[in-house]
Amino acid sequence: MAQAIHLKTVRQSRAPWTVATFELVLEGFEPGSAVTVEVMEVDENNQAAVQQAERQLGTISGEVLQSSSSTQQYLVNTNATGDSHIGPSISITTDQTIASNQFFFDLPTTDADDKWTISIRLLGDPTVESNFCFVQRDRQNLPPTRATYPWHGQNLVNAFYNDGSVNSTGSAGYFHDLALAIGEARHFIFVVDWSFHPYFVFNRPSGQTIGRALIDWATRQTEGLAAIHTWDHTVGSGDGQNDSGESIFNSEMLKPGNMYWRMSSRTGENGAAGFGWSHHQKFVVMDCPCPGDSQSRRTIKAFLGGLDLTQGRFDWPEHPILPEDPAAAFFRRVTSSGRTVHDWYNAEFTSPTLSADRHSVLADNNRTTPRQPWHDIHCQVTGPVAWDLVREFVGRWSVDPVWHPNEAEGDTNAATITRVHNLFTSLFNRSRFVQQWEHHPLDGIWQGQILRSITSDHWRTATPINTPAQHPEFHWSITESRVRERSIQEMYLRMIARARNFIYIETQYFIGSGNQWPNGTRGGVANRIPKAIADKIIAKINENENFHVYLIIPYFPEGDPSSSVNQAQRDYQWNSIAVIIRAIEAVQSNSWQNYLTIGFLANWTHLPAALHNSGNRAERVCHNRRYMIYVHTKAMIVDDRYIIIGSANLNERSLAGGRDSEIGIGLWPEMTKGDQCRDMIRNLRRRLFLEHFGTLPAQWETPHLDPCRREIQTLGNNNWRLFNAGKHTSGTGAEAIAKRGHFCRWPIDGSTSGLGLRANSSFIIADGLTGAITGDDWFVWPTGYTRSGDLAE
Repeated sequence: MAQAIHLKTVRQSRAPWTVATFELVLEGFEPGSAVTVEVMEVDENNQAAVQQAERQLGTISGEVLQSSSSTQQYLVNTNATGDSHIGPSISITTDQTIASNQFFFDLPTTDADDKWTISIRLLGDPTVESNFCFVQRDRQNLPPTRATYPWHGQNLVNAFYNDGSVNSTGSAGYFHDLALAIGEARHFIFVVDWSFHPYFVFNRPSGQTIGRALIDWATRQTEGLAAIHTWDHTVGSGDGQNDSGESIFNSEMLKPGNMYWRMSSRTGENGAAGFGWSHHQKFVVMDCPCPGDSQSRRTIKAFLGGLDLTQGRFDWPEHPILPEDPAAAFFRRVTSSGRTVHDWYNAEFTSPTLSADRHSVLADNNRTTPRQPWHDIHCQVTGPVAWDLVREFVGRWSVDPVWHPNEAEGDTNAATITRVHNLFTSLFNRSRFVQQWEHHPLDGIWQGQILRSITSDHWRTATPINTPAQHPEFHWSITESRVRERSIQEMYLRMIARARNFIYIETQYFIGSGNQWPNGTRGGVANRIPKAIADKIIAKINENENFHVYLIIPYFPEGDPSSSVNQAQRDYQWNSIAVIIRAIEAVQSNSWQNYLTIGFLANWTHLPAALHNSGNRAERVCHNRRYMIYVHTKAMIVDDRYIIIGSANLNERSLAGGRDSEIGIGLWPEMTKGDQCRDMIRNLRRRLFLEHFGTLPAQWETPHLDPCRREIQTLGNNNWRLFNAGKHTSGTGAEAIAKRGHFCRWPIDGSTSGLGLRANSSFIIADGLTGAITGDDWFVWPTGYTRSGDLAE
């Protein structure tokens, strides 16, 4: 038999700094013979040619050991060169039965792609060479000193969702898939939300509410457990969507004994006494079938992102706002025991068309106020990373009523905690569930890491839980801060730093880098996101490379645009945006628009012949029939290679770690799966572009290049003019423009003298008061909100 060497990828290691584990197999060698092989880095782009660009990473010398197979033999280590303490490293295992036989070689540090091709060849006879294997330095993940949950490979991303539904009937999309997943669960369903309303109609084809779906499931699965954990809105300000859950479940829907509901309040900053912050996490996690498992075991599935299971969130890419729209017939109204939940949702107004709590329209035939359409991004993942969301639920459920007496309402007694713990430990039954640490039968192509903003006192267990040795549960390992984790912010910063071509961000709030604000600093805004974006753009300018950042935020924060908190939030956002623009202009004047596009989403249809310019805001909006699409998204796409999705906005509340409790996921490709993962992320971005821009811009695959960037900016400029004028079309001939999609570009003047909204846009909030809403003209709006409340941050 001719001599041959084979290099096989065994698994993606869970160790923080080990990139991959390989098995080295030799054929045609005599057992007992001494062999030395060398590990080579080769030029991936020149594999078929003579290898000129190659580097020896080290050698392995050993004695050939006869394996159990008659055709294969293993090289057993007796002497290995290379530094086992430098990471990330390649780990090569020659005999899987001997755990100590691993070999480590330092990887190059200058490779721009952080990706290598390696092969093994016989020392002295380079014709005896293994196949090529691919290695990627895993810099995407955060280390355990800054993130509680480690990164995991082999995950399936079943879907990325733009909006809650694909269409008006709800026959596809997030809510539809969630209904299917609830039907497939057998052992548990855990729900975490900022706002949860049992009467929210999430299963549109059937008209089923989320509360009824969970009750029906718990009634069928008598040995299973359903539990809902939401934020207590009664602290500070009540919310009819959320606070009545206990009454609804106990007296109206009559939940069974294996279904729990609880709402918890949030302590002061960094776990100190006081209130003011929220539990803002949004995810659903349950067991599900595991196709491909030879034992027919089950695995874990999770949905997470920005969507709550509550009023107003059902929406799709067309975003209708007026009752004349044929799609308006599909919006649902549920009334029971005097409670009303209606999709015709707009939280801003107190006009007679709305109920006293400002959250529902009183009658189906009186929908005169345009609804506030809802845009969001969510995802569905299955596999190892979803296990950590079970841990998150158990850790939060365990401590709120125990360590924080009187801060939780609903099912708070010790028996509910014990039952949740027992359910959790039952998942470690290897005969029934594929374990997180196992090679996953799904063979997913994604690596991922669960990220958080949270304080240690809101995630623990009061008593230890006995679990397998592979799972040191509920251990607070964050050393950067004694009491808080802010791994969401850290992952945003890491991915921004890794960006090569473009960054695409949708966020409800964009507030950061307060120490860089041009009108004075605000120390309470400490997150570094705007400054990091500015630094990345400047680096690309210095490298003379094309690069672009797209930022989509709401027209104004939800609620009354003239309220003090809303004013402060907009002031803080302008200052945060100014950090980026001023930084660009300082190194390359009159060029910031080549690197940054900022806009909002809106819809305007069936407009009147003439706009109302008098009366109160509610009267104007009702007559002029135009409204923003509320960008509730918390997501970032980098180069179609990396993506973050979650509940955290890009503001201090969400990113500080010691304020709102948040959850998110960072996703990136497994080794050699970059093209497949890129196609999935790009397909999400394609859908977003179609939704926002009406058609795909020129060369949309490369949004950092001028053809795509210019078309998007021109479209945004035109849409802004039409939206502001209350028109669908304007001009004739070469000057004609027509509405396309929903994207409107902010009319920002980047001059160093003003750096504000253009002077001819004195009424930036359409249908504002008879005079400009305070601060709508950025030129004359000083930073006067010294302590209007950290809530605005």
